[in-house]
Amino acid sequence: MFDNNVPFDNISYLNNDTAENNALAEKVAEDSIVMLKNNGILPLRQNSVKTIAVVGPNADSRTALEGNYSGMASQYITILDGIREAAGPDTRVIYTEGCHLYKETDSDLSRQKGDRIAEAVEAASLADVVICVLGLDARLEGEEGHPSNAFDGGDKRDLLFPGLQTELLKQLVTTGKPVILINMTGSAMDLRYADENCAAVLQAWYPGGRGGRAVASVLFGKPPSGKLPVTFYKSSEELPDITDYSLRAGNGRTYRFMKNEALYPFGFGLSYTKFAYRDLKARRIEKGAAVSVTVKNAGDYPQAARETSLLFVSHNDKTFDAYNWSLKGIAETVLNPGEEAKLTFDLTQSDLSVFDANGNEIFDEGAITIYVGGSQPDARSVGLTGAAPLSVVI
Repeated sequence: MFDNNVPFDNISYLNNDTAENNALAEKVAEDSIVMLKNNGILPLRQNSVKTIAVVGPNADSRTALEGNYSGMASQYITILDGIREAAGPDTRVIYTEGCHLYKETDSDLSRQKGDRIAEAVEAASLADVVICVLGLDARLEGEEGHPSNAFDGGDKRDLLFPGLQTELLKQLVTTGKPVILINMTGSAMDLRYADENCAAVLQAWYPGGRGGRAVASVLFGKPPSGKLPVTFYKSSEELPDITDYSLRAGNGRTYRFMKNEALYPFGFGLSYTKFAYRDLKARRIEKGAAVSVTVKNAGDYPQAARETSLLFVSHNDKTFDAYNWSLKGIAETVLNPGEEAKLTFDLTQSDLSVFDANGNEIFDEGAITIYVGGSQPDARSVGLTGAAPLSVVI
């Protein structure tokens, strides 16, 4: 990293911002989007949606594309830009910011709190569907404070949307028009209201300079394939005090130790198609294990779709280790409708071991349950996906 001559120093300026670079950036952004809810409204059809209202402080924000630790993109495609491009010439796209990201007025000249919400409601009432783009940006969450941060620090105080964002979302829902929420944050938020009242919810993170095109491609037909790398708790009240670093404190931290039901569990993510698993087999090999399973694109969605298959390990003797289960394998495959593939996982000694309080690795020679599927084996994931992972004891 600190040498004067490394291979990266020899990359020509002309090798940046190439068509290949940009295609990869869009693909990574597409693959990262997680669909948390869909009542059937997605994907949007160009020939059936005549007017779209795009609302929200992050809808046309370049800052929300970048997140932390970012350079400067050669071209920024916001969510609004991407929707306008994908909607086609026959679809009217109406845009209003709706509210400021964290202030109570959108204009410094306004005396009235929520000065743009009435405009957003009017736009929504004229549309066939409302796409509401909320969230945070690098000013409001990061590793240190920022001079423009109204919340005085890099850490979030809670899981709530700042300013009038929640009020804006509620007002849009009251119009009776279907509302699709796109959440742009780098971390979990309290999405209980959206889960109960929105027609669809997408977690778009901070998708990069061309992220708007990636989000629009999912909205208009590309099957989403992202899975949550974090747990979305129902509220910050479930979390223990930050001064207690124990993962087992309170209701437990992370999917491995939490006792309560998550709003959206770690590893969860929906698609426009369905995947089915069969023939899970596992056997011990020396101090590891060999696992295989067959996954099939069993849905009728006409496009190929990517499935991320997850393997979890659980120790049956809970005195040996008290966590729920732990992710030990990931496999990705792209399948056409009706196509299937056989996946294999090679588990090591460490995958079947735990560590004691002194940091010593202890191999479990007792019964271990292996789970493989499209989610965790917890009840909430099973309820959301409609399918339980397969399991086998070795």
